[in-house]
Amino acid sequence: MRVESSHAAKDGGWYHDFGNSKPRYIPPSRPAPPPLKNASELMHGWQLMMKLEDYERLAKSLGVCPSSIMALDAAWAKEHAAWMFPMRDGEGEVIGIQVRGETKKSITGSRLGLFIPNLDPQPVAFLPEGASDTAALLTLGLYAIGRPSCNTGADHLKVALRRLGVRKVVVVADNDEPKENGQRPGIAGALKLQQDLKMNSVVWMPSGRIKDVRQLVHRIGVQSARQMIDDDVSKKIWTTP
Repeated sequence: MRVESSHAAKDGGWYHDFGNSKPRYIPPSRPAPPPLKNASELMHGWQLMMKLEDYERLAKSLGVCPSSIMALDAAWAKEHAAWMFPMRDGEGEVIGIQVRGETKKSITGSRLGLFIPNLDPQPVAFLPEGASDTAALLTLGLYAIGRPSCNTGADHLKVALRRLGVRKVVVVADNDEPKENGQRPGIAGALKLQQDLKMNSVVWMPSGRIKDVRQLVHRIGVQSARQMIDDDVSKKIWTTP
């Protein structure tokens, strides 16, 4: 998925040709689980149990403000001993739940979706990878919609951005270390998303040894991080692929 080739796959990632060998169909060992149909109800039940101190606890661990966690409708699920983040389709319906515990995974039957805040949309949206970077951008006072990974989310974003009236986007790339082949998945995925969306946009990535927005906020603080992003973006030329 994250190693680039000359053949880009429609739904993200790249196709790798194994020379002259013919592809052989291997049926799945077990059928895919049915879609999670009660995702909204599950999230609502967990949210009813939430208290402000719960949000403050997660916010402190992530280095973001509690209101950013609340805006993403996250909730603590006691039976899973983990935080839950709803993933939405372009229309805003919850189609999956990401579990943030010792490891990141999803509730069985979840479909990959977007992390859309329950805030008034803005004309400019930042599009980072993951829920925590989305919370970091919201902490900076920027309107952000998170995509599940660097190579997914384009189809849902096309619908969501149009529905929310967003006119310009800043695609946020993770500052990944180069792979053995020299490719950097974060910037490659951001450039591909920019092409897929075909709207007025720029790509922004943290500089130096800072990997992502959350690390930037942790290193230099909220005010300095916001000023840095504003300055960087103001110097870029907006284009429509």
